[in-house]
Amino acid sequence: MKECRHCNKLKALELFHRNKEMRDGRSSYCKPCASERSSLWKSNNKDKARDTDLIRKYNISLSDYESLYEEQGGSCLICGLRESKASRQTLFIDHCHKTGLVRGLLCHHCNSGLGYFRDDPLLLEKAQGYLNRLIETQEKGG
Repeated sequence: MKECRHCNKLKALELFHRNKEMRDGRSSYCKPCASERSSLWKSNNKDKARDTDLIRKYNISLSDYESLYEEQGGSCLICGLRESKASRQTLFIDHCHKTGLVRGLLCHHCNSGLGYFRDDPLLLEKAQGYLNRLIETQEKGG
């Protein structure tokens, strides 16, 4: 049993995150209080939280993201949709899942599309051929 430093309630050790730096190997705050504190910190530190998240996920800073955004004119690299008109009001970071390298910023639809085609150019070519055949058939009245 351990007392949470936030809610001051005595709780089972399993309700505390592991923390090797603590004598008992558990965090000072119970999991619900730790979550609450984390959410509060993130809401009060949005830019720092975003920067930390970008560095952890993509190894780029918020400043790097903003530079990419400016270079692309706030638009998706594939379809050119401007961020303000994008379905989720943000441009997503396109990256190679094998190397982790960032390739650019894409709208939700283009980013998802590449993911659904598993970044495979051959699959994309086949899809393009398929669509071209459909269009040709429709134009011929079929």
